[in-house]
Amino acid sequence: MWLFAHQRTNHLRYSHMTDSDTDVPANDWITDSVLDGSTYDRLRVRRFSYFKQPISQKLTWMAGLLALVALVAPIALTLPSSASETFPGRDPLTASPKVVLLGLFAIVVVFTAAASLTAVELYRRRLEPVSEIQAKRLLNLEELASLIGLVTGSAMILLTLGLFAVGYGGESALASFVGSGGGHPFEPSGTGLSVARLAVLSLTASGTVFSLRTQFVS
Repeated sequence: MWLFAHQRTNHLRYSHMTDSDTDVPANDWITDSVLDGSTYDRLRVRRFSYFKQPISQKLTWMAGLLALVALVAPIALTLPSSASETFPGRDPLTASPKVVLLGLFAIVVVFTAAASLTAVELYRRRLEPVSEIQAKRLLNLEELASLIGLVTGSAMILLTLGLFAVGYGGESALASFVGSGGGHPFEPSGTGLSVARLAVLSLTASGTVFSLRTQFVS
């Protein structure tokens, strides 16, 4: 019986291989998780979820999202003069408009989610081998962190970039936006956080998350 199961496992493992390896990804993490993974890995790929990917992959995505926030700097620099003159001090890079606060909040949300995923992975490795109940609890935490970081974080980052991009329409577009009840996105924030500092902060956070990703190949 054991011999049959062993042969069956080998058959499943190699049945994905063809004469040309171009048809199968070199890192088929789903197959590896089912055949060779831990209880945690197997439950992750079997349960219904939009975030079945390994934590290392999700950290890579979050690092990319954080880097996107840095686009506020080139956007601010390329705005027409009628829009850039509405920034505090009329210098888009050194100004601290209200919209930077939304970008800061987005960075905090995504970075916190990435830190949570890192904590889940570290705790799982400390507990290994985990029981099915423990695995389910950790997967629930992983799912929540992924949802917050990848969905909520993406929405906030796109909104931040979108508000900056309103300036491309010039003063008339900004006036229309204000008239719709949105408030002027380039009004002073009352903080010392400038557009340039927000861009540097986002790149620093992105590099930190990516360095965490290199520690976990799950």
